[in-house]
Amino acid sequence: MRNVKVSVRMLLATAALACACGCGGRTFARGTGTGAEVKPEPVPPELAKLIEECRAGKYDTACPALYEYSSAHADSPHRALAQYWLGYGEFRRQHYNAAAEAFAVAACTDDIPLKGKALLGRGDALFQLGRFREAAGCYAWVDRNCQNVKSIAPDEVLFKLGMCYKVRNMTEQADNYFNTILQLYAHGDYAMEARRMHSVYGKDPARPRFFELEAGVYTSKQQAEARAREIRSLKVDDVYVLPIDTGLGETRYAVRFGRFDTYNQARLKAQQLKQDYLLSASVTPFDASQEIFQLFGN
Repeated sequence: MRNVKVSVRMLLATAALACACGCGGRTFARGTGTGAEVKPEPVPPELAKLIEECRAGKYDTACPALYEYSSAHADSPHRALAQYWLGYGEFRRQHYNAAAEAFAVAACTDDIPLKGKALLGRGDALFQLGRFREAAGCYAWVDRNCQNVKSIAPDEVLFKLGMCYKVRNMTEQADNYFNTILQLYAHGDYAMEARRMHSVYGKDPARPRFFELEAGVYTSKQQAEARAREIRSLKVDDVYVLPIDTGLGETRYAVRFGRFDTYNQARLKAQQLKQDYLLSASVTPFDASQEIFQLFGN
């Protein structure tokens, strides 16, 4: 289990907080009924300058200044934003306790997008500290309350929730989250990692020998076969339907095709198909599908 923790920590350190979506020079409060964005108050120039320093990677100078700014403006409506960026900078400096504390303060706001980003950041910091149960609580709040926040990717939140259970050896709960990603966000940024971390699909953590493309996952075998026929009509070779056990007593059917030696070769082919035929496909390891074929006796 130690290898899993190390690899995930590296993943989160590079993926979490990689961009400060929705928490830059301004914040947005989304209306609950219409989804309308409310214009925020302008960010003071002093704070805007510190935010830009964080964005530029000048954490060693920006963080102390953000501490001072937050202390001097304790009643400011922008204190939560300052604390968010303080947490961001401390996380980048690998000061995870300080980051978790700053994000906790930032989360004390009625601005739902900012609160969600702060709790996502706090979850990342707590994960790095090995406080997985608390991290899961942060991610769960974001999952429940930030479905309509454009700056928060739902598959990212689900993946991190799954990892909080995986590192605690709670395989069934972890796989449930990974299954949701594979079913709802098969073409998203976290689909491949979700498949790799899945207890069934990712049994062999070694780098796959080949890659292939996946054009969708369907609840009906008939739908999958119809989609496969459409793709074959485009003169695409090696198209087949792969049954996938979700682990919840249900079967999904993935439409896959192609064999590629490297991930980049597969990605370039997917881009070409998108451009030529408006065909969307995601890259997936071929080895994982071979394991599933064996499970189904194929």
